Amino acid sequence: MRSIAVLTSRAFLCERGEQVGRADHELSTKNVDKPVDWAVKCRAVCPGDQFETLVTYRPVSAPHQFTVSPIWAETPATCSEVETVVSVYYAYVLCGFTSVLGTGLTFLLSHPQMDFRMEKVLRLYRLGFAFLIPLLSLAVIPIEKRALIMPILLGSVATGAACLGWALRELIAEPLANKPMLVATFTLGLAMVGAKWALSPRAYSLVLIGVYAAIGLLLLMDHAWTVRSRRDRPATASRSEQVLIITLTAYTGIFVTGWLHGLTHESAVYPEHGLYLPDWLLPGAATVIAIFPLLVAVTAFAVINERLVKRLENMMLTDALTGVYSRRGLNELGPLLVSEHHRQGHAVAVLMVDIDHFKRINDTHGHAVGDLALKQVGAVLREHLRADALVARYGGEEFTALLPVQQPSEAVQAAERLRVAISETPLAEQTAQIQLTASIGIAIAWPRTGLDDALVESDAYLYQAKHMGRNRVVASRETVDLEPISV
Repeated sequence: MRSIAVLTSRAFLCERGEQVGRADHELSTKNVDKPVDWAVKCRAVCPGDQFETLVTYRPVSAPHQFTVSPIWAETPATCSEVETVVSVYYAYVLCGFTSVLGTGLTFLLSHPQMDFRMEKVLRLYRLGFAFLIPLLSLAVIPIEKRALIMPILLGSVATGAACLGWALRELIAEPLANKPMLVATFTLGLAMVGAKWALSPRAYSLVLIGVYAAIGLLLLMDHAWTVRSRRDRPATASRSEQVLIITLTAYTGIFVTGWLHGLTHESAVYPEHGLYLPDWLLPGAATVIAIFPLLVAVTAFAVINERLVKRLENMMLTDALTGVYSRRGLNELGPLLVSEHHRQGHAVAVLMVDIDHFKRINDTHGHAVGDLALKQVGAVLREHLRADALVARYGGEEFTALLPVQQPSEAVQAAERLRVAISETPLAEQTAQIQLTASIGIAIAWPRTGLDDALVESDAYLYQAKHMGRNRVVASRETVDLEPISV
Protein backbone atom coordinates (compact mmCIF):
# COMPACT_ATOMS: atom_id res chain seq x y z
CA MET A 1 0.00 0.00 0.00
CA ARG A 2 1.42 3.35 -1.04
CA SER A 3 1.20 6.34 1.30
CA ILE A 4 0.64 9.82 -0.09
CA ALA A 5 0.94 13.33 1.25
CA VAL A 6 -1.57 15.60 -0.42
CA LEU A 7 -4.74 14.71 -2.29
CA THR A 8 -5.49 17.55 -4.68
CA SER A 9 -8.55 16.39 -6.58
CA ARG A 10 -11.06 13.58 -6.75
CA ALA A 11 -13.53 13.25 -9.59
CA PHE A 12 -16.30 10.68 -10.04
CA LEU A 13 -17.09 9.68 -13.61
CA CYS A 14 -20.17 7.92 -14.86
CA GLU A 15 -19.94 4.93 -17.17
CA ARG A 16 -20.26 7.22 -20.21
CA GLY A 17 -17.55 9.52 -18.91
CA GLU A 18 -19.85 12.24 -17.53
CA GLN A 19 -18.35 13.97 -14.55
CA VAL A 20 -20.75 14.12 -11.62
CA GLY A 21 -18.66 15.59 -8.84
CA ARG A 22 -15.28 17.07 -8.08
CA ALA A 23 -13.68 18.33 -4.89
CA ASP A 24 -10.23 19.64 -4.09
CA HIS A 25 -8.92 18.95 -0.65
CA GLU A 26 -5.82 18.06 1.29
CA LEU A 27 -4.89 14.81 2.96
CA SER A 28 -2.54 14.05 5.81
CA THR A 29 -0.18 11.10 5.24
CA LYS A 30 -2.49 8.11 5.20
CA ASN A 31 -3.09 5.00 3.11
CA VAL A 32 -4.72 5.93 -0.15
CA ASP A 33 -7.75 3.79 0.59
CA LYS A 34 -8.58 5.90 3.67
CA PRO A 35 -8.52 9.58 2.75
CA VAL A 36 -9.57 11.50 5.83
CA ASP A 37 -9.14 15.21 5.22
CA TRP A 38 -12.67 15.59 3.93
CA ALA A 39 -15.33 17.88 5.24
CA VAL A 40 -19.06 18.24 4.59
CA LYS A 41 -20.38 15.32 2.53
CA CYS A 42 -23.16 15.42 -0.03
CA ARG A 43 -24.76 12.80 -2.28
CA ALA A 44 -24.10 12.87 -6.04
CA VAL A 45 -26.52 11.54 -8.63
CA CYS A 46 -25.63 10.55 -12.18
CA PRO A 47 -27.44 8.67 -14.96
CA GLY A 48 -25.01 5.73 -15.17
CA ASP A 49 -25.20 2.43 -13.32
CA GLN A 50 -21.49 1.99 -12.72
CA PHE A 51 -18.71 4.40 -11.96
CA GLU A 52 -14.98 4.59 -11.83
CA THR A 53 -12.87 6.83 -9.70
CA LEU A 54 -10.14 9.04 -11.06
CA VAL A 55 -7.84 10.28 -8.31
CA THR A 56 -4.95 12.65 -8.87
CA TYR A 57 -2.27 13.01 -6.21
CA ARG A 58 0.50 15.53 -5.74
CA PRO A 59 3.25 14.17 -3.47
CA VAL A 60 4.98 16.68 -1.19
CA SER A 61 8.37 15.42 -2.30
CA ALA A 62 7.75 15.80 -6.04
CA PRO A 63 6.15 18.54 -8.11
CA HIS A 64 4.76 16.20 -10.77
CA GLN A 65 1.28 14.69 -10.63
CA PHE A 66 0.23 11.12 -11.21
CA THR A 67 -2.91 9.03 -11.15
CA VAL A 68 -3.61 5.97 -9.00
CA SER A 69 -6.58 3.70 -8.50
CA PRO A 70 -7.27 3.12 -4.78
CA ILE A 71 -8.41 -0.27 -3.50
CA TRP A 72 -11.80 1.10 -2.52
CA ALA A 73 -12.42 2.07 -6.18
CA GLU A 74 -11.87 -1.40 -7.57
CA THR A 75 -15.27 -2.71 -6.57
CA PRO A 76 -18.02 -1.38 -8.89
CA ALA A 77 -20.92 0.33 -7.21
CA THR A 78 -24.05 2.10 -8.31
CA CYS A 79 -23.66 5.77 -9.03
CA SER A 80 -26.14 6.71 -6.30
CA GLU A 81 -23.63 5.45 -3.76
CA VAL A 82 -20.99 7.93 -4.86
CA GLU A 83 -20.18 10.60 -2.28
CA THR A 84 -18.55 13.86 -3.18
CA VAL A 85 -16.81 15.90 -0.53
CA VAL A 86 -16.22 19.55 0.34
CA SER A 87 -12.81 20.30 1.77
CA VAL A 88 -11.65 22.62 4.52
CA TYR A 89 -10.72 25.03 1.75
CA TYR A 90 -14.31 25.06 0.56
CA ALA A 91 -15.35 25.61 4.16
CA TYR A 92 -13.11 28.68 4.22
CA VAL A 93 -14.71 29.89 0.97
CA LEU A 94 -18.16 29.43 2.51
CA CYS A 95 -16.91 31.32 5.57
CA GLY A 96 -16.07 34.25 3.31
CA PHE A 97 -19.49 34.05 1.67
CA THR A 98 -21.39 33.89 4.97
CA SER A 99 -19.31 36.86 6.14
CA VAL A 100 -20.77 38.82 3.22
CA LEU A 101 -24.26 37.80 4.39
CA GLY A 102 -23.34 38.72 7.97
CA THR A 103 -22.22 42.16 6.85
CA GLY A 104 -25.55 42.66 5.16
CA LEU A 105 -27.39 41.72 8.35
CA THR A 106 -25.45 44.30 10.36
CA PHE A 107 -26.70 47.04 8.04
CA LEU A 108 -30.25 45.77 8.43
CA LEU A 109 -29.83 46.09 12.20
CA SER A 110 -29.24 49.86 12.11
CA HIS A 111 -32.04 51.66 13.92
CA PRO A 112 -32.65 55.29 14.97
CA GLN A 113 -33.19 54.16 18.57
CA MET A 114 -29.84 52.36 18.70
CA ASP A 115 -27.38 53.86 21.18
CA PHE A 116 -23.69 54.56 20.61
CA ARG A 117 -22.60 51.30 22.22
CA MET A 118 -24.72 49.17 19.88
CA GLU A 119 -23.44 51.15 16.90
CA LYS A 120 -19.91 50.36 18.05
CA VAL A 121 -20.79 46.66 18.25
CA LEU A 122 -22.09 46.71 14.68
CA ARG A 123 -18.94 48.46 13.46
CA LEU A 124 -16.82 45.78 15.12
CA TYR A 125 -18.89 43.04 13.46
CA ARG A 126 -18.39 44.67 10.06
CA LEU A 127 -14.65 44.96 10.71
CA GLY A 128 -14.45 41.28 11.67
CA PHE A 129 -16.41 40.17 8.62
CA ALA A 130 -14.20 42.36 6.41
CA PHE A 131 -11.17 40.30 7.49
CA LEU A 132 -13.01 37.04 6.71
CA ILE A 133 -14.36 37.99 3.29
CA PRO A 134 -10.89 37.58 1.60
CA LEU A 135 -11.32 33.82 2.12
CA LEU A 136 -13.48 33.93 -1.00
CA SER A 137 -10.24 34.20 -2.98
CA LEU A 138 -9.57 30.50 -2.31
CA ALA A 139 -12.27 29.73 -4.86
CA VAL A 140 -10.10 31.11 -7.68
CA ILE A 141 -6.52 30.73 -6.42
CA PRO A 142 -4.77 27.78 -8.12
CA ILE A 143 -4.00 24.84 -5.85
CA GLU A 144 -0.27 25.13 -6.37
CA LYS A 145 -0.28 28.74 -5.09
CA ARG A 146 -2.29 28.13 -1.92
CA ALA A 147 0.86 27.59 0.12
CA LEU A 148 1.89 31.19 -0.59
CA ILE A 149 -1.41 32.84 0.20
CA MET A 150 -2.63 30.70 3.14
CA PRO A 151 -0.42 32.34 5.84
CA ILE A 152 -1.82 35.77 4.95
CA LEU A 153 -5.38 34.48 4.82
CA LEU A 154 -5.05 32.65 8.14
CA GLY A 155 -3.63 35.81 9.73
CA SER A 156 -6.65 37.67 8.38
CA VAL A 157 -8.93 34.95 9.80
CA ALA A 158 -7.31 35.31 13.23
CA THR A 159 -7.83 39.08 13.14
CA GLY A 160 -11.42 38.68 12.01
CA ALA A 161 -12.16 36.08 14.69
CA ALA A 162 -10.68 38.38 17.33
CA CYS A 163 -12.82 41.30 16.08
CA LEU A 164 -15.96 39.16 16.20
CA GLY A 165 -14.99 38.03 19.70
CA TRP A 166 -14.50 41.64 20.73
CA ALA A 167 -17.91 42.56 19.28
CA LEU A 168 -19.59 39.69 21.14
CA ARG A 169 -17.89 40.75 24.36
CA GLU A 170 -19.12 44.35 23.91
CA LEU A 171 -22.59 42.99 23.23
CA ILE A 172 -22.90 40.82 26.34
CA ALA A 173 -20.75 42.63 28.93
CA GLU A 174 -19.07 45.91 29.81
CA PRO A 175 -17.23 47.74 26.98
CA LEU A 176 -13.47 47.50 26.60
CA ALA A 177 -10.92 50.22 25.83
CA ASN A 178 -10.65 50.74 22.09
CA LYS A 179 -6.94 51.41 21.59
CA PRO A 180 -5.54 48.40 23.54
CA MET A 181 -8.05 46.06 21.88
CA LEU A 182 -7.23 47.33 18.39
CA VAL A 183 -3.52 46.88 19.03
CA ALA A 184 -4.03 43.37 20.43
CA THR A 185 -6.33 42.35 17.56
CA PHE A 186 -4.04 43.45 14.74
CA THR A 187 -0.95 42.18 16.56
CA LEU A 188 -2.57 38.75 16.73
CA GLY A 189 -3.14 38.73 12.97
CA LEU A 190 0.44 39.77 12.18
CA ALA A 191 1.80 37.23 14.66
CA MET A 192 -0.16 34.44 12.96
CA VAL A 193 1.30 35.43 9.58
CA GLY A 194 4.85 35.37 10.97
CA ALA A 195 4.26 32.16 12.89
CA LYS A 196 3.71 30.25 9.65
CA TRP A 197 7.39 30.70 8.77
CA ALA A 198 8.83 30.86 12.28
CA LEU A 199 7.26 27.69 13.68
CA SER A 200 7.27 24.06 12.65
CA PRO A 201 4.09 22.82 10.91
CA ARG A 202 3.00 20.99 14.05
CA ALA A 203 3.59 23.99 16.30
CA TYR A 204 1.81 26.30 13.87
CA SER A 205 -1.19 23.97 13.71
CA LEU A 206 -1.36 23.90 17.50
CA VAL A 207 -1.11 27.70 17.71
CA LEU A 208 -3.81 28.24 15.05
CA ILE A 209 -6.29 25.81 16.60
CA GLY A 210 -5.35 27.14 20.05
CA VAL A 211 -6.20 30.72 19.01
CA TYR A 212 -9.61 29.61 17.71
CA ALA A 213 -10.25 27.63 20.91
CA ALA A 214 -9.04 30.42 23.23
CA ILE A 215 -11.33 33.02 21.66
CA GLY A 216 -14.35 30.76 22.07
CA LEU A 217 -13.42 29.68 25.60
CA LEU A 218 -12.85 33.23 26.85
CA LEU A 219 -16.14 34.41 25.37
CA LEU A 220 -18.04 31.46 26.81
CA MET A 221 -16.67 31.99 30.33
CA ASP A 222 -17.19 35.76 30.14
CA HIS A 223 -20.77 35.39 28.96
CA ALA A 224 -21.61 32.79 31.61
CA TRP A 225 -20.14 35.03 34.33
CA THR A 226 -22.04 38.08 33.02
CA VAL A 227 -25.37 36.24 33.13
CA ARG A 228 -24.68 34.81 36.58
CA SER A 229 -23.56 38.10 38.14
CA ARG A 230 -26.55 40.18 37.05
CA ARG A 231 -28.23 42.11 39.82
CA ASP A 232 -31.09 43.73 37.97
CA ARG A 233 -32.92 40.45 37.36
CA PRO A 234 -32.56 36.71 38.07
CA ALA A 235 -29.36 35.14 36.79
CA THR A 236 -30.99 33.52 33.79
CA ALA A 237 -30.25 33.94 30.08
CA SER A 238 -32.80 35.08 27.53
CA ARG A 239 -33.60 32.85 24.57
CA SER A 240 -31.18 34.66 22.26
CA GLU A 241 -28.47 34.49 24.92
CA GLN A 242 -29.10 30.76 25.32
CA VAL A 243 -28.58 30.31 21.56
CA LEU A 244 -25.35 32.28 21.86
CA ILE A 245 -24.15 30.07 24.73
CA ILE A 246 -24.96 26.90 22.75
CA THR A 247 -23.14 28.27 19.68
CA LEU A 248 -20.06 29.21 21.69
CA THR A 249 -20.07 25.85 23.48
CA ALA A 250 -20.15 23.91 20.20
CA TYR A 251 -17.47 26.11 18.63
CA THR A 252 -15.21 25.91 21.70
CA GLY A 253 -15.70 22.18 22.19
CA ILE A 254 -14.67 21.37 18.62
CA PHE A 255 -11.46 23.38 18.69
CA VAL A 256 -10.45 22.48 22.25
CA THR A 257 -10.84 18.81 21.29
CA GLY A 258 -8.83 19.41 18.12
CA TRP A 259 -6.09 21.17 20.05
CA LEU A 260 -5.81 18.29 22.53
CA HIS A 261 -5.66 15.85 19.61
CA GLY A 262 -2.85 17.82 18.00
CA LEU A 263 -1.01 17.91 21.30
CA THR A 264 -1.10 14.13 21.68
CA HIS A 265 -0.75 13.06 18.03
CA GLU A 266 1.79 13.81 15.36
CA SER A 267 1.65 13.57 11.59
CA ALA A 268 4.42 13.38 9.02
CA VAL A 269 2.64 16.01 6.95
CA TYR A 270 0.40 18.86 8.11
CA PRO A 271 -2.15 20.45 5.78
CA GLU A 272 -1.59 23.99 4.51
CA HIS A 273 -4.85 25.13 6.07
CA GLY A 274 -3.43 24.32 9.50
CA LEU A 275 -6.32 22.27 10.87
CA TYR A 276 -4.82 18.92 11.83
CA LEU A 277 -7.85 17.29 13.41
CA PRO A 278 -9.06 13.72 13.99
CA ASP A 279 -11.07 12.16 11.17
CA TRP A 280 -14.38 12.26 13.02
CA LEU A 281 -13.98 15.90 14.08
CA LEU A 282 -13.00 17.42 10.75
CA PRO A 283 -16.54 17.55 9.27
CA GLY A 284 -17.80 19.38 12.37
CA ALA A 285 -14.90 21.82 12.33
CA ALA A 286 -15.39 22.55 8.63
CA THR A 287 -19.11 23.09 9.19
CA VAL A 288 -18.45 25.49 12.07
CA ILE A 289 -15.91 27.43 10.00
CA ALA A 290 -18.33 27.65 7.06
CA ILE A 291 -21.39 28.91 8.97
CA PHE A 292 -19.90 30.56 12.05
CA PRO A 293 -20.04 34.14 10.65
CA LEU A 294 -23.70 33.69 9.79
CA LEU A 295 -24.44 32.15 13.21
CA VAL A 296 -22.69 35.05 14.90
CA ALA A 297 -24.61 37.59 12.81
CA VAL A 298 -27.99 35.93 13.37
CA THR A 299 -27.37 35.59 17.10
CA ALA A 300 -26.24 39.21 17.33
CA PHE A 301 -29.33 40.18 15.35
CA ALA A 302 -31.53 38.40 17.91
CA VAL A 303 -29.72 39.87 20.94
CA ILE A 304 -29.70 43.44 19.60
CA ASN A 305 -33.31 43.21 18.45
CA GLU A 306 -34.32 41.88 21.86
CA ARG A 307 -32.55 44.79 23.55
CA LEU A 308 -34.12 47.32 21.21
CA VAL A 309 -37.56 45.93 22.03
CA LYS A 310 -36.75 46.07 25.73
CA ARG A 311 -35.46 49.61 25.39
CA LEU A 312 -38.65 50.69 23.63
CA GLU A 313 -40.68 49.03 26.35
CA ASN A 314 -38.65 50.85 29.01
CA MET A 315 -39.21 54.12 27.18
CA MET A 316 -42.95 53.51 27.40
CA LEU A 317 -42.68 52.69 31.11
CA THR A 318 -40.27 55.50 32.03
CA ASP A 319 -40.94 59.17 32.74
CA ALA A 320 -38.91 61.11 30.18
CA LEU A 321 -38.25 64.09 32.46
CA THR A 322 -37.10 62.43 35.69
CA GLY A 323 -35.84 59.05 34.47
CA VAL A 324 -37.91 57.13 37.04
CA TYR A 325 -40.84 54.89 36.09
CA SER A 326 -44.01 56.51 34.83
CA ARG A 327 -47.52 55.92 36.15
CA ARG A 328 -47.87 53.23 33.50
CA GLY A 329 -44.63 51.62 34.67
CA LEU A 330 -45.97 51.61 38.23
CA ASN A 331 -49.23 50.01 37.13
CA GLU A 332 -47.44 47.25 35.16
CA LEU A 333 -44.43 46.51 37.36
CA GLY A 334 -45.76 47.41 40.80
CA PRO A 335 -48.14 44.42 41.21
CA LEU A 336 -45.36 42.07 40.07
CA LEU A 337 -42.95 43.43 42.69
CA VAL A 338 -45.56 43.25 45.45
CA SER A 339 -46.64 39.68 44.66
CA GLU A 340 -43.01 38.51 44.39
CA HIS A 341 -42.10 39.84 47.84
CA HIS A 342 -45.34 38.58 49.35
CA ARG A 343 -44.34 35.07 48.22
CA GLN A 344 -41.04 35.59 50.04
CA GLY A 345 -42.88 36.59 53.21
CA HIS A 346 -41.99 40.30 53.00
CA ALA A 347 -44.28 43.30 53.16
CA VAL A 348 -44.01 46.19 50.71
CA ALA A 349 -44.16 49.78 51.93
CA VAL A 350 -45.81 52.36 49.67
CA LEU A 351 -44.31 55.84 50.03
CA MET A 352 -46.21 58.76 48.47
CA VAL A 353 -43.87 61.76 48.14
CA ASP A 354 -45.06 65.27 47.23
CA ILE A 355 -42.88 68.38 46.71
CA ASP A 356 -44.10 71.13 49.01
CA HIS A 357 -45.22 74.44 47.42
CA PHE A 358 -44.38 73.20 43.95
CA LYS A 359 -46.91 75.55 42.31
CA ARG A 360 -45.21 78.50 43.99
CA ILE A 361 -41.85 77.39 42.53
CA ASN A 362 -43.36 77.20 39.05
CA ASP A 363 -45.11 80.57 39.36
CA THR A 364 -42.09 82.36 40.84
CA HIS A 365 -39.17 80.85 38.97
CA GLY A 366 -40.78 79.36 35.86
CA HIS A 367 -41.50 75.89 34.58
CA ALA A 368 -37.88 75.23 33.65
CA VAL A 369 -36.88 75.52 37.30
CA GLY A 370 -39.89 73.41 38.24
CA ASP A 371 -38.62 70.70 35.89
CA LEU A 372 -35.20 70.88 37.57
CA ALA A 373 -36.90 70.38 40.95
CA LEU A 374 -38.70 67.28 39.66
CA LYS A 375 -35.44 65.87 38.27
CA GLN A 376 -33.60 66.51 41.53
CA VAL A 377 -36.23 64.87 43.73
CA GLY A 378 -36.36 61.87 41.40
CA ALA A 379 -32.56 61.56 41.63
CA VAL A 380 -32.66 61.79 45.46
CA LEU A 381 -35.25 59.01 45.62
CA ARG A 382 -33.17 56.68 43.43
CA GLU A 383 -29.96 57.49 45.29
CA HIS A 384 -31.26 57.00 48.83
CA LEU A 385 -33.46 53.93 48.32
CA ARG A 386 -32.24 50.36 47.90
CA ALA A 387 -31.80 48.85 44.45
CA ASP A 388 -34.87 46.60 44.94
CA ALA A 389 -37.17 49.62 45.38
CA LEU A 390 -39.40 50.79 42.54
CA VAL A 391 -39.58 54.57 42.10
CA ALA A 392 -42.23 56.15 39.86
CA ARG A 393 -43.62 59.57 39.10
CA TYR A 394 -47.23 59.25 40.15
CA GLY A 395 -48.37 62.50 38.57
CA GLY A 396 -47.50 66.19 38.68
CA GLU A 397 -45.12 66.75 41.60
CA GLU A 398 -46.00 63.43 43.29
CA PHE A 399 -43.69 60.41 43.37
CA THR A 400 -44.34 56.88 44.58
CA ALA A 401 -41.78 54.44 45.93
CA LEU A 402 -42.45 50.74 46.57
CA LEU A 403 -39.97 49.50 49.17
CA PRO A 404 -39.85 45.84 50.30
CA VAL A 405 -39.48 45.70 54.10
CA GLN A 406 -39.35 43.03 56.77
CA GLN A 407 -40.67 45.39 59.45
CA PRO A 408 -43.02 48.36 58.82
CA SER A 409 -40.76 50.58 60.93
CA GLU A 410 -38.09 50.28 58.23
CA ALA A 411 -40.37 52.23 55.88
CA VAL A 412 -40.68 55.14 58.32
CA GLN A 413 -36.90 55.28 58.73
CA ALA A 414 -36.35 55.21 54.97
CA ALA A 415 -38.97 57.94 54.43
CA GLU A 416 -37.37 60.17 57.04
CA ARG A 417 -33.98 59.77 55.35
CA LEU A 418 -35.58 60.82 52.08
CA ARG A 419 -37.26 63.85 53.66
CA VAL A 420 -33.96 65.02 55.18
CA ALA A 421 -32.02 64.40 51.96
CA ILE A 422 -34.52 66.43 49.89
CA SER A 423 -34.41 69.36 52.34
CA GLU A 424 -30.62 69.30 52.55
CA THR A 425 -30.19 69.38 48.77
CA PRO A 426 -31.13 72.92 47.69
CA LEU A 427 -32.00 73.53 44.06
CA ALA A 428 -29.37 75.79 42.51
CA GLU A 429 -31.02 78.42 40.32
CA GLN A 430 -29.16 81.13 38.41
CA THR A 431 -29.89 83.92 40.90
CA ALA A 432 -30.59 82.05 44.14
CA GLN A 433 -30.77 78.68 45.86
CA ILE A 434 -34.28 77.30 46.29
CA GLN A 435 -35.01 75.26 49.39
CA LEU A 436 -36.99 72.14 48.56
CA THR A 437 -39.04 70.16 51.09
CA ALA A 438 -41.36 67.20 50.72
CA SER A 439 -44.26 65.60 52.54
CA ILE A 440 -44.47 61.81 52.66
CA GLY A 441 -47.32 59.44 53.40
CA ILE A 442 -46.71 55.74 54.09
CA ALA A 443 -48.91 52.66 53.89
CA ILE A 444 -48.13 48.95 53.88
CA ALA A 445 -49.28 46.70 51.04
CA TRP A 446 -50.21 43.58 52.97
CA PRO A 447 -51.22 40.38 51.15
CA ARG A 448 -54.82 40.88 52.26
CA THR A 449 -55.03 44.47 51.01
CA GLY A 450 -52.91 44.67 47.85
CA LEU A 451 -51.22 47.55 46.08
CA ASP A 452 -54.26 49.58 45.02
CA ASP A 453 -55.57 49.92 48.58
CA ALA A 454 -52.08 50.83 49.81
CA LEU A 455 -51.79 53.58 47.18
CA VAL A 456 -55.09 55.09 48.29
CA GLU A 457 -54.07 54.84 51.96
CA SER A 458 -50.61 56.37 51.45
CA ASP A 459 -52.19 59.24 49.50
CA ALA A 460 -54.53 59.87 52.45
CA TYR A 461 -51.57 60.02 54.84
CA LEU A 462 -49.79 62.38 52.44
CA TYR A 463 -52.86 64.65 52.57
CA GLN A 464 -52.63 64.60 56.38
CA ALA A 465 -48.93 65.50 56.25
CA LYS A 466 -49.79 68.52 54.10
CA HIS A 467 -52.40 69.72 56.56
CA MET A 468 -50.11 69.15 59.53
CA GLY A 469 -47.60 71.70 58.25
CA ARG A 470 -45.74 69.92 55.37
CA ASN A 471 -42.13 68.70 55.40
CA ARG A 472 -43.00 65.64 57.46
CA VAL A 473 -43.71 61.89 57.30
CA VAL A 474 -47.10 60.46 58.28
CA ALA A 475 -47.78 56.72 58.49
CA SER A 476 -49.81 54.08 60.33
CA ARG A 477 -47.89 51.97 62.81
CA GLU A 478 -48.62 48.59 61.26
CA THR A 479 -52.15 48.37 59.89
CA VAL A 480 -54.89 50.70 58.70
CA ASP A 481 -56.76 50.21 61.97
CA LEU A 482 -54.24 52.13 64.10
CA GLU A 483 -53.89 55.88 64.44
CA PRO A 484 -51.30 57.51 62.20
CA ILE A 485 -48.00 58.71 63.58
CA SER A 486 -46.14 61.85 62.55
CA VAL A 487 -42.35 62.10 62.29
